[in-house]
Amino acid sequence: MIRTTFDELSTLLATILQKEGMDQTQAITCAAIFAENTRDGVASHGVNRFVRFINQIRDGVIDIQALPVRVGGFEAFEQWDGGHGAGPLNALAAVDRAMELARTYGMGTVALRNTTHWMRGATYGWHAASLGYPCICWTNTTANMPPWGTATNVIGNNPIVFAIPGQPQPFVLDMALSQFSYGKLETLRRNGDQLPYAGGFDRLGNLTTDPTEILTTKRMLPVGMWKGSGLSIMLDLFASSLSGGSPTVSIPTSEPNVSQLFITFHAGQDAQERQARREMVDSAIRAMQELCSITGEHFPFPGEGTLRRRNQSDEDGIYVHPEVYQGILELMGSRHSFAPELRQNSHIPT
Repeated sequence: MIRTTFDELSTLLATILQKEGMDQTQAITCAAIFAENTRDGVASHGVNRFVRFINQIRDGVIDIQALPVRVGGFEAFEQWDGGHGAGPLNALAAVDRAMELARTYGMGTVALRNTTHWMRGATYGWHAASLGYPCICWTNTTANMPPWGTATNVIGNNPIVFAIPGQPQPFVLDMALSQFSYGKLETLRRNGDQLPYAGGFDRLGNLTTDPTEILTTKRMLPVGMWKGSGLSIMLDLFASSLSGGSPTVSIPTSEPNVSQLFITFHAGQDAQERQARREMVDSAIRAMQELCSITGEHFPFPGEGTLRRRNQSDEDGIYVHPEVYQGILELMGSRHSFAPELRQNSHIPT
């Protein structure tokens, strides 16, 4: 593995984005999202997808000149059209607008259509919760998973995020509705690893832990089996109908037109009330931790793994797979080497 710093990685990615024609400010923000996803241990939705992201820009799937536009809604609910723009930037704009609405109405909802892949959904949950806003957001996807009991891919693994401010850090759950995301499967296959639990079906129709088999059959296992299957369908219908956008069955594999929903809440009229809510959340987490500790068990809270990997990246640097690194260098058209110093700062609040 190759080690880099946050600043160097984000600068490299921003330089490439600007070379492709993206505005400098937007390029810095977009690159920071890719770098932060990688720093937090989700390279599958960070640097591992960057070459694909650039190729989609070159192929016209992503329009980096497009900005999201309000197309409807009233009071605390608005509909926006992403214009097939850069998914991470559209999603960030949507959650920011939802927080603006929440400041006025107590809660805010933005339904976004015709946007592209948002990369890691947790990015927007961390962003909102770190600013003091509880947040729920989700996206539909291309048809990449079969409904429970079938072998035909007609539903999506539709990632959903729950984030709530806590003390001292937010608690964030980011989960696809397949047992493992396609990005995770690709990462494990690249590293020659197996899944820790069955994540889909092989060519004989048996459950398997082999990521290569699942990527071949494209038969992902829904979380909770029939329950995850049903939840996937409902999230798709909510996002597409409220945004006026495309449902999963109408989304091509390049995902140029996914539908997303962002809901945020104002956590209190004054700082004292907001602080009380944070302490209430922290108290609930501590109570569960203490009950588990009685039997010597560890209580894993949502976002704990992210914080651990983030801290490790701060200490050791960010690791990038050599194959992925080489692909990024080829986008530059020149050779480049990473320096060993550690990350200094971030462009996105987390």
